[in-house]
Order: sequence, then C-alpha cells, then structure tokens
Amino acid sequence: MMLNRTSKAVGPRAGRTSRMVAVGAMTMALALMAASPAVAHEQAQGGTPSATDARWAAMMVAHHEGGIEITEIALEKSDNEGVRAVATESQQDQQNELPTLRAIAAAGGLEPMTPPAPLARFNEQDLQRLRALSGAEFDRAWLDVLSSHHMGAIMMTDVALAGTAGAPAEELQNQIRDGQLKQVARMNELREELHVD
Repeated sequence: MMLNRTSKAVGPRAGRTSRMVAVGAMTMALALMAASPAVAHEQAQGGTPSATDARWAAMMVAHHEGGIEITEIALEKSDNEGVRAVATESQQDQQNELPTLRAIAAAGGLEPMTPPAPLARFNEQDLQRLRALSGAEFDRAWLDVLSSHHMGAIMMTDVALAGTAGAPAEELQNQIRDGQLKQVARMNELREELHVD
C-alpha cells in the first residue's frame, strides 16, 4: 500500500469527518484485499479485470455518485470562486469516470456496491450539515467534507493498485488517484486562504 504518501494531504484540520471516512475507506480497502488470497500477485487473462479491480470499480461507483452529490451542493450554495472551480472540476471528473467504472465492474461480474451502512449514514449527516450552512462557514465545512471523501477514494485506489490486472483498470486507478490528490492539495490552499484553524 501507498498510504503514507497520501495520508499527509488532508492535514490535521479535517477532524471527525476525516477519521470516519478513513475508517470507512479502510473497511472497503480490506474488502478489496479479501477479493483474492494473493492480491499483490493477482493477474487476469485476456484483459479481464482482476477480482480486486472489479470490486474496486463496483465500490467506486457509489463513492463517485456520493462525490458528485457533494459537488452539487457547492455549486448551489458557494460564492467562492476557488470552491466552485474545485467542485466543477471534481464533478466533471467523476461523471466522466463513472461509465468506465461500471464497465470494469460488469466485466468482473459485479453490480455497483453500496457503502457500508454506518458510512452511508455518516455521509448523509455530512450532507445535511452542509445544507444548513452558508457563506464562509459552508465553504470551510465543504472543503473538509470533499477532502475527506477524496482521501477515502485515494486509500481504496492505493489498495486496488496492488492487485490490478492492468489496463483499463490500472489506467483509471492512476487517473483517479493523481487527479484527486491534486484537488486535495488545491483544497488545502483554499483552507489557508479562508484562514481555517
């Protein structure tokens, strides 16, 4: 796994949201690892995704759909140009990636998977909290929520990369990981601009 390199990206500010998402991501990461008795050495034949690739894609569909919902709230409520720019980019990326994720899952014989119930409830609580906020308070909370959401995807993808069978899953895994790390870095900059403690 490559968690050490990514875990610093959120920083100490994300608090309870970050901890809960990290627990949920690790639960899903363990589910990925359970897809094969030898994840790191798993190979598939003829372009078929590995069990790890297929499970990653099946779980990432719901994760992306949740991420898109988070971005929609920012585009409805925020007047901050930086927040709106990150929300727009993230929304477009995730919408564009969904068809390939669904195809990889289907090629592995899987339907999209829903998040674990505790994580789903926590995600809904976050959305309700965001809907109740406005102005700079909303922007700060939104940056925390989307940063933590992205870090969950990055952690899951780090695990999936260890068991990938190659393209197209590996290409998309690297695209998601690298793109979301850049967005997390930008959100950290926006936090500084908003003087977040």
